[in-house]
Amino acid sequence: MLAKERRDKIYDMIVKNGAIETAKAASALNVSIETLRKDLISMEREGLILRTHGGAVNTDAMRKSYALSQRSEEYIAEKENLVSKACELIADGDIIAIDEGSTAKILAESIKDKFKNLTVITYSLDVFNVLCGEEGFKLILCGGNYMKKEKCFYGAQTLDALNNLYFQKAFIFPAAVSLKSGICINNENFIPLFKQLMSAAEQVYILADSSKFEKKALFKISDTDKKFNFVTDCNLSEDLKNLYKRHKMKLFVGGKSK
Repeated sequence: MLAKERRDKIYDMIVKNGAIETAKAASALNVSIETLRKDLISMEREGLILRTHGGAVNTDAMRKSYALSQRSEEYIAEKENLVSKACELIADGDIIAIDEGSTAKILAESIKDKFKNLTVITYSLDVFNVLCGEEGFKLILCGGNYMKKEKCFYGAQTLDALNNLYFQKAFIFPAAVSLKSGICINNENFIPLFKQLMSAAEQVYILADSSKFEKKALFKISDTDKKFNFVTDCNLSEDLKNLYKRHKMKLFVGGKSK
């Protein structure tokens, strides 16, 4: 096999799976690990891929910004799958903070059915509306400027409210997650809110469906810190799962449907 043909196959594998492991790819292509590494070095120089410890990932594709109404109709099964996993990380009596977004509403609907006693802090009107009728739930809505297209609050007043609160667990929904580019969002108005959620919580849970991994968005809010917990759905490729585990990231993956 010519080098060009082999590198085309390597690139196709990375695009399909989001990442490859050097040893597995070398075995699949029937070449030595050293040959595979040389291919990856060459491809990285061309800007096609990014080498990582023990493998490589696709260069981060940019995640576009879509309105909440559109996002609410996308990747529904994946969001429900990862939310089911996230609920396993919550216990009755917890004090939690929930970010805004389409997955946030699904999480709210799920905890409404699964728990009887929670304190929930949020700036999402969707989350508030789902939970406000639950007798055993204590809700704290952090108001401020209202963003109609996202059905949530933002700005100095919202941030001031968050600054006075501490919670056990924060559930955050970024636009993209990447080992290289970090945790990213598309709306700069939420940057201070995300940062405050991350700093005030004892545990931070980054909830992202599998389509968001090894992507980037316009604004970086944090590195992919090992102290965070990453929660995703069962469609995340094995190569990406292994990649994040090799980088010592705490990854929780939804179970396969029966």
